Formats: sequence, C-alpha cells, structure tokens
Amino acid sequence: MNEVLTLVELRQRMFFNQVSQNLIGTNDIEPLSEIRIHILSGRVDEATNLLNEHFPFVLSEAGPHPPVPQKPTPRRFDAVVPTSVDATHLSLNLRILAFTEASRTVPLEYNPHPKQDDGSISSVSHLKSAPSSPKSPIYDQEDPEAKQIELLCMAQKLYSVASQLQDPKARAQYLGELGLVGGLLAYKIPENSPMAKYLSQERREAVADQINGAILCTLVEFSYLSIYLT
Repeated sequence: MNEVLTLVELRQRMFFNQVSQNLIGTNDIEPLSEIRIHILSGRVDEATNLLNEHFPFVLSEAGPHPPVPQKPTPRRFDAVVPTSVDATHLSLNLRILAFTEASRTVPLEYNPHPKQDDGSISSVSHLKSAPSSPKSPIYDQEDPEAKQIELLCMAQKLYSVASQLQDPKARAQYLGELGLVGGLLAYKIPENSPMAKYLSQERREAVADQINGAILCTLVEFSYLSIYLT
C-alpha cells in the first residue's frame, strides 16, 4: 500500500528533482532516476552497477565525501549512519539491503507511479516504470537448505566487513544492525514473523534517499572544486 506523502516529503522530492537537473547533465538524469527505482524495487545489484558506471565516485574511497545534512523530519527507518557519504558505509548499506532482499520468500512489488486518491498519477513520480523484479539466484533456490547456506555466507561477509570499520561508533552501529537483520534467518517465512519490519518498503526508501544524497552532495563538492581550480 502506498503511503500518503506529507507536504514536507513532496517538497523534498521536488527540490531533489530541481537540484538534480541543475547539477548533472541531461544524459545523467535518467540513470539517477533508474538507480533510485532499482533500489526501491529491491534490485540492489542493478543499482550498484549503474552507480559504478555513471557515478563511480560515490562508492569510491578516493572520491570527495562531504557530509550529508541531517533530515528535517524523523523517519521510522533510516539507513545505518544515514548522514554519511563514506563509500564503505554506502556500500555496506547496499549490501545489507541486498541481504534482506535475498531473504524474501514473498516478493514486494514497487510501483514507481502511484495513483493519488483522485486516480491521477503523482507529479513527483519517477521517469519510467520499474520492470518486474528479476529473481536472484538465492531467491530462485528450490532447496531451502542451500538457500540458507547462501544467506549465511552473505551474512558472514557482511560481519567481516563491518568488523573492519575503523570508526568504533560506526562499527558498533553496523554490527548491531547486522545482529537484528540476521534474525531473518530464523524464520522460514520472514514476512510473517516479528522481523517483517526489516523487509518493508521503508527500508528500501532509506537506502535510496542516502544514495541520492551522496550523489548530489558529491556533485556539489565537484562543482566547488571545478570553480576553485578554473
């Protein structure tokens, strides 16, 4: 069910659209929108591939990493370290989302053009419809035991990366998050469990917002550098 957008959320999305057009070329507007749609549709690998192709600086540890401003309104869910544009944090948040998506037993469809109460299409909808979500190799796995092993391997790799974070506070936050998200493995149908909240659309939205913010904030940094060096 699509949630009703608040006035603040509508203004935020309209501002994002306006800023996007001012900061990036017309050839990059569509990839930016596609990245968001992929994340909101749970297609993390596709979003990551587009990020690396069109905005490689976002997940590159060598790129500039300006701080992301705090959100003016509280959310039920936020990405871990939501105001960070550190490449390691962004990559981890994408990989954690990929883990939760692979844990699904019931697909969660995303409609990028939600209808409003009057039946019209929202003016802040994205540029193109999201195709049907392809099933990942894990999602397609007919053998429950094999799927569980695959998920355990994913979880172990995430724990390994999180354990190597240099910042003690960020390390503790990510390990705590993984401890909670890992609870999905305890249920055959996690969508019907107390852990179902970790499979919500809001989780996708939190990561999509952070990635959008990272792209735009880094583009702002690049624009300042360009002006300073010319």
